[in-house]
Amino acid sequence: MKGLNEVKIPLARKGYDKLAAANMIFSVVPGNHDFNNLWYDSYFPRDFSRIEEIRDEDGWYSFLDPTILGMLHHGGFNTFNGIYGKDSDYFNNQSWYISSFNGGSNSAHIFEAGGINFFISALKYRLGIM
Repeated sequence: MKGLNEVKIPLARKGYDKLAAANMIFSVVPGNHDFNNLWYDSYFPRDFSRIEEIRDEDGWYSFLDPTILGMLHHGGFNTFNGIYGKDSDYFNNQSWYISSFNGGSNSAHIFEAGGINFFISALKYRLGIM
């Protein structure tokens, strides 16, 4: 099955290419599917023998219990920052791109429209994760 690098990012780029070609001001922030790595915390191993404890009457998880499902951690934005980071074709040398943190996964932008000054603070999903 093809994933992030083969399908999602190239398709998303087509849309952002159109915005860039129209000289529109925009920002891009990574979401939960843009991480390079996922791993489980060994202090919270998965225990699928208890899975029925958290299912509702329709079979869905009624709540997420790390002692049953494990603790999943996310990390890494190398792919995302390589395409949408501060040095990318989209944002490098743009007057409205003020600054970034963590390579561009968090960024700040300013622009004026209709005589009003705007500030955009673009913050990634789950801020505590690098």
